[in-house]
Amino acid sequence: MTKIEKLVGKFCPSGVEFRTLMDVAEYVRGVTYGKGDETNGAEGTKILRANNITLETNQLNFNDVKIISPRVKIKNTQFLKKDDIFICAASGSKEHVGKIAYITEDMLFAFGGFMAVIRAKPDVLPRFLYHLLIGNTFADYLKNTLTTSTINNLNSSIVNNFKIPIPPIEVQREIVKVLDNFAELTAELTAELTAELTARERQYKHYRKDLITHGDEVHVRLGDIVNLHRGVRVVKKQLTKNGQYPVYQNSMKPMGYYDKSNCKAGKTFIITAGSAGEIGYSDVDFWFADDCFVFKCPENLLDRFLYYALLCQQEILLSQVRKASVPRLSRSAIENLIIPVPSIVEQQRIVNLLDKFYLIVNDLTDGLPAEIDARRKQYEYYRDKLLTFKQIEEVSS
Repeated sequence: MTKIEKLVGKFCPSGVEFRTLMDVAEYVRGVTYGKGDETNGAEGTKILRANNITLETNQLNFNDVKIISPRVKIKNTQFLKKDDIFICAASGSKEHVGKIAYITEDMLFAFGGFMAVIRAKPDVLPRFLYHLLIGNTFADYLKNTLTTSTINNLNSSIVNNFKIPIPPIEVQREIVKVLDNFAELTAELTAELTAELTARERQYKHYRKDLITHGDEVHVRLGDIVNLHRGVRVVKKQLTKNGQYPVYQNSMKPMGYYDKSNCKAGKTFIITAGSAGEIGYSDVDFWFADDCFVFKCPENLLDRFLYYALLCQQEILLSQVRKASVPRLSRSAIENLIIPVPSIVEQQRIVNLLDKFYLIVNDLTDGLPAEIDARRKQYEYYRDKLLTFKQIEEVSS
């Protein structure tokens, strides 16, 4: 029997009371103001606005906050305080409403009207309430409660009517301890794996550049040895999700799938509009559209070697992208690149080495999200399990 089970058996063996959020916490909406409320200079308080934060999958990210303005006169209740549960109260997208962050220290600025905080009263620990509110139960409640008329306004009545279990403080404290440990371990693992991936990628790029550029081979202008073929335009209504051949247009992500191909597998291609300067290599037959060029190599140049050689020159290509409404890369910018052309034997040796290194890095890239997701699901499993209580039966008068 776990410590939590022992505590539940001791303090609430018959179940716990379920109460509305209004009973155990205060919902404070952000400050709303007009131009007339703004002050000049150092007077007033800086306001955190919705466009100063980043909305992530599970929480609001304060790391990108750089501009906090303007200054206005506000009530003290609208300052961000330690142990506040910060919540997105309005958004152009329904999926963003209800995203949550925990405030770990008092902050010297206030929050705007598209935001709110939930402040726990003495009956509930702030961290216990936080773990409850980031769970599936609250997310499902908002999903079922919000309508098209309330999508941009998470008002107090919606939040306040949400019912939650309130076990004794001793039980809450132990649950918080367990869930915080899970969250901390998950964060540490994510940081370690991300650092490992970054190191492998840097090592791979250095190794690739060293193999490609440090030889005695002849260097030639790309346009003098290859032919660039522009793709054929297709429109989205011609594409399907179940087609056989991927279609590349202005991104490394296929814009859809087609029932025809216009290029065989084993070819290098480059995007010239949108994600201009991105370089790809396809292991399958595909269709390349009009914002995509495919290289036709001579007999003394392997397509896969060309792919790696171009990746070494990608910074040069990206520096020549025209930054217009739609970023574009000219044909001449591609053709004027200078690349090495060693013997076919040497090209194949380099390709074999880089392919092996690529597989190592790619395995880690694929495994990283899976490992993090497994830890996240583990936390969610224990969170939902630990926060599920039998409701105590009400005694009728």
